[in-house]
Amino acid sequence: MNATPARAGWIAVLATICIWTGFILVSRHGGKGTLTGWDVTALRFGVGALVAAFFLPRVALPPLRVVALFSLFGGIGYATAVYAGFRLAPAAHAAVLLPGSLPFATAVIAWLWLGLKPSRPQRIALGCVLAGILLTAADTFSHGPRLTGLQLAGDVLFLCGSSSWAVFTLLLRRHPMAPLAATVATTLGSAAAYLPVWYFFLPSTLAQAPVAEIALQAAYQGVLVVFVAMILYTFAVRQLGAQTVALQMAFVPGLSALAAVPLLGEPLSLLALAGLGAVTVGAILAARAAPAQQRSADESVVDPHQLAQERREGLQIRAPIKDPRQQAARAQQRQVQQPAEDEQVRKREHGALLSRARSWPPATAGRRRPRTGDGIAAARAGSPPPA
Repeated sequence: MNATPARAGWIAVLATICIWTGFILVSRHGGKGTLTGWDVTALRFGVGALVAAFFLPRVALPPLRVVALFSLFGGIGYATAVYAGFRLAPAAHAAVLLPGSLPFATAVIAWLWLGLKPSRPQRIALGCVLAGILLTAADTFSHGPRLTGLQLAGDVLFLCGSSSWAVFTLLLRRHPMAPLAATVATTLGSAAAYLPVWYFFLPSTLAQAPVAEIALQAAYQGVLVVFVAMILYTFAVRQLGAQTVALQMAFVPGLSALAAVPLLGEPLSLLALAGLGAVTVGAILAARAAPAQQRSADESVVDPHQLAQERREGLQIRAPIKDPRQQAARAQQRQVQQPAEDEQVRKREHGALLSRARSWPPATAGRRRPRTGDGIAAARAGSPPPA
């Protein structure tokens, strides 16, 4: 893997982790405000769609089926499950369950769907991350009230949201495209499907909310989270691989606990520090296994239409190309080869017709020997040469 794209991918991962950590803190703050979860989701998609519309003339959108899949799993499915969970369970549970379960959901779905069985270094990294998440969860849940049925339902919704985002992560590998195009498609598709339902059917307190609260949620959720973070996340998945990036998101619970000390006045225990240390070890192991995982993922994502086209054209079957410049070079190569291949096919067909016309027995006495031209015409018509 080229060093420069890999370095850019790690920078994108770091920026995404910072934005997601702020997302947990802003959502904790918003859970105490006036806006409902449905309102925050509407601000997320509405403001994001305004930003996406500005970039719409500059991108080529994927097919409608891909837009629908991106919007379902990376937009509406994730957001509605998460914000519904915020209404039932404490935001502290989301800080652990949302990013914490993402590496495992991604690994399991990639194994069942794409056949990408985690390698031994990745399994060790997942074990370290699991230990860190359990330590952080033990610290978080020990400070809260006794779990209720509604809180358990909220936790299940957080897990559903994490699974939806895991599917979106793998869809980014299945349908590779420019990060801006994927972000614009996901944001516009989600807004078009969700906003009418929210306006006509879902409860809202947007009119009663303070302007400062609306501005904070609109700017952070609609610009940073749904647009900037999604571009960075899509770019990181493209450069480093889905499972590697998902493992790095396990940093979010520990960093949220660290940031909550000065911002929210929450204490930091030894369990939280131990959990952050275990997640750090797992993330480092995952980073070391990233090149092998990237090659495995690239080899597994094969476009059947491309392979069928190459079989028809008689070209060499090769691994799919993700670099746009290489794709353009492949297309140019096909344009150059196509006329020569068409000429070869035409010569073979003409030779077969000549051979068929000349294969008939020579004319005997009283019979006219068929002319070559007559034989070719008859061969094309599918009948024997004229006598």
